Amino acid sequence: MKLGARVLIVLLLAGIVPLTAAGVFAYQETKQELLGESAATMEALRNSKKEQVENYFRERARNVDTLAASGTVISALASFEGIWQQGRDTAAYQEAENSYTKELKMEVARYGFANAFLVNDKGDIVYETKPQSDLGTNLLNGLHASSVLGQTVQKVLKVQSAEMSDLGRYEPSGGTPSVYIAAPIYEKGYILGQLAVEVPLEYISRQLNQREGLGQTGKIYLVGADKLMRSQIGSGQDMLLTQKVETPITEKMMSKERVSGTEQSVDYLGEEVLVSYDQVQIGNAKWAILAEMGMTEILSGPTRIKNAMVAFNGIVLFLIVVISLFTANWLRSSFRALLMIADRIGHGDFSRTFPKKLLTRKDELGELARSLQVMRDQLHTILEQVRQAATSVSYAVRDIHGNTGEIAQSSQQIVQVVDTVASSADNQMEKMGMTLQLAIDLTNDVAGVTDNVEQVSVSSRQMKRHAEAGRQAVTAVMDSMEEINRSVEGATDVIHTLEQRSQDISRIISVITEIARQTNLLALNAAIEAARAGEHGKGFAVVAGEVRKLSEGTNEATQQIVSMISDIQKDTKAVVAKMLVGAQTTAHGMKTAKESGEMFQRIEENIIRVSQEMERVSEAFARMAPDAKQVVTVAQEVSSASMQAAAGVQSISAAVEEQSASMELIAQSADQLAKMAEDLRLSLSLFILTEN
Repeated sequence: MKLGARVLIVLLLAGIVPLTAAGVFAYQETKQELLGESAATMEALRNSKKEQVENYFRERARNVDTLAASGTVISALASFEGIWQQGRDTAAYQEAENSYTKELKMEVARYGFANAFLVNDKGDIVYETKPQSDLGTNLLNGLHASSVLGQTVQKVLKVQSAEMSDLGRYEPSGGTPSVYIAAPIYEKGYILGQLAVEVPLEYISRQLNQREGLGQTGKIYLVGADKLMRSQIGSGQDMLLTQKVETPITEKMMSKERVSGTEQSVDYLGEEVLVSYDQVQIGNAKWAILAEMGMTEILSGPTRIKNAMVAFNGIVLFLIVVISLFTANWLRSSFRALLMIADRIGHGDFSRTFPKKLLTRKDELGELARSLQVMRDQLHTILEQVRQAATSVSYAVRDIHGNTGEIAQSSQQIVQVVDTVASSADNQMEKMGMTLQLAIDLTNDVAGVTDNVEQVSVSSRQMKRHAEAGRQAVTAVMDSMEEINRSVEGATDVIHTLEQRSQDISRIISVITEIARQTNLLALNAAIEAARAGEHGKGFAVVAGEVRKLSEGTNEATQQIVSMISDIQKDTKAVVAKMLVGAQTTAHGMKTAKESGEMFQRIEENIIRVSQEMERVSEAFARMAPDAKQVVTVAQEVSSASMQAAAGVQSISAAVEEQSASMELIAQSADQLAKMAEDLRLSLSLFILTEN
């Protein structure tokens, strides 16, 4: 996954998760708070309605007891007991009705009863405030003995006290569900009969259906042990004793003696509600009172909060996405700029620098860019130094080539001069041999000088020419020797210069070695920093590895160059030594040639003198013999000097040949050094150090 996608996901999570968590927390807190408030409200309403219901039926029971003990009821029962069998249409019955009905109806209406029954001690209904078909029915063993009214009357006879029935239907009363209360009527300690009343549940239903605190979906109702409704909900369908309430709450309540509480459950319609429940004691019957409110309504506030939160989260999510995309693109562009430059550096292109806007940033990206820029500048400087050093080595090698070429050319010239000197020395030796032979002939023929004066004159002129030629040859030898001396001195200076250049190259190689060492250290540091950068430092690790390989190659090349330079310096020192020997030999040859020239000068002078004195041969004959002997001696000395000069020339030739061989070794070493410098330059050409 790319960095931009990761940043987008992180920003989305960083924005949405806390916001969603806060929203969920607020929703749950609001929900719990509302549930708590609703539960408290339901419990308060439940307790209030429970008290109202129980108080209502307790009051009705007391009302019945009060009425049963009143004189009107006792008198009425006594009156109707004697005439009920005559029938309602008889004058006596109607008279009794007129006497008691108005007052009894007032009491019935006063307490909210639907009807009142006077039952004699035998269980017969003798009077009703609201006449029905059951007048005269015996409730102990008659047609309605099993009815709710009949059972209530029977219980009163059994316990001799007031009794209250569960909700039931009594057919003569139209089957309307009602509660029946019966109380014994005493006269002088004896039970005359019972007063039974029909208590309708309209009042209870009205009280339970009051909407205050119940909202739109709230309801409070009563359920009997048979799980049938004991109160009416609303003004719609009649639910009394018809609607069955089979819910987890009624199951729990009917299975225990006493249970109450508030919890979430479902109502008889299967809808989720918050229900607060308890038991209501109605006489001997136990009813359940349930105060319910729909969870939808209770949670309407949290639901609105949730919906608002969802809408708000949607807006925030959109803003986060926009901001995240902008931030991710911004970071991606910044990292792309870094990676592009790093990739170019990894491929050896050091001509580009990091953008100024990245270098001036104050965050981690700025620090990374500045660190990479420092590394790039240091690598660029090192590579530039190595390139300059390689160039300097190339130039030095070219100078060595030039110097070795000049030395070789000088050596060739020396060889040519030495050959010329050797040839001239051979000629000189040949001529000196001829001169020696002539001197010998002169000595042998001195006796016939007189007869051969003309021949002697001719020979003298010839000797003069030969002596002049010998002198000129010696002069030429001297000039050649001086040229050789100058060439040797020049070669010596060149060799000294070559030695100095070798020392300069050694210093340059030392600089290159140090640069390679520093490059290796920087490459190692760069590799360490790249390892710290993790995934983003792989490109830098490649660059560091390549730079380290380059520095190791440079170090190996410099070691080879140092070894070759050391060999060159040794060879140079040997050449210098041999050149010094050649210079000494050349100086000795020049000295010998100079002596030969002086001898030839004297010979020429003597020959001139002989020519001048030829005319006085006769007079000087006595002195000619010693002169001839002197000529032979001088000729022998000159011949010996010429032989020595030839030997010196041969030594110079050998020295020059050795120098030429040394120059060839120097040239070969220079070629190897040039090749190494070229290899180094080609390796450096892989790196682009300046922008095109």
